Amino acid sequence: MDRFDILGTLKAYCTTNNIVFLCGEQWMQNYEATQAEINPGQLILGSDFKSTMTYKNGQITEIRYTGGLILGRKDETLTDTVSTLDETYWDKYVNRLQELSELMAVLIASIACNNELDCEGISFAPELNKFDTNIDFIAATLTFVQ
Repeated sequence: MDRFDILGTLKAYCTTNNIVFLCGEQWMQNYEATQAEINPGQLILGSDFKSTMTYKNGQITEIRYTGGLILGRKDETLTDTVSTLDETYWDKYVNRLQELSELMAVLIASIACNNELDCEGISFAPELNKFDTNIDFIAATLTFVQ
């Protein structure tokens, strides 16, 4: 991965894996989600990262990308678990959140391994009914270290 190209790396991963890619602050991701053509069952990955550097003798020796990823799916017709307004949290967990957590773990490991990045401080949390598109996501807070 080129220096400072975490977004390019994530976008390339999404393109290769037919995932809709959203980036930037939450309001920008919301706008992009409402404009995107999302096919039934297609995954959506959002990202927002800040970069910090360590210099030694005038050279960058480390770049830390700290922020978050969100992974969701608008329509679950592939698994016959279409969301409804009557869903409980347990229903959301069984129908989407558990699977999205596993997919997020695989995605993070793949990005890290394929780009020689370390990962630190990873935590997952649900983000339900997010954006104007009303998508359930798993959100990961983490730091990639290059």
